[in-house]
Amino acid sequence: CSALQSLPDLPEFPLSLRPEDYEFPGTDSIWENVDCQPQIQSLKEHLEDETEESSK
Repeated sequence: CSALQSLPDLPEFPLSLRPEDYEFPGTDSIWENVDCQPQIQSLKEHLEDETEESSK
């Protein structure tokens, strides 16, 4: 008995899952006016802002 037997031909199965067209949801209006640059604030500016707010 040979250990290496040829595999039987597998039948062709039709794909049961069909890809659907995907539409991205509309962008929320809040993003329309957003600058794409990240808002980076230095630690010094941040600390100055805090002291200004606490002194009010």
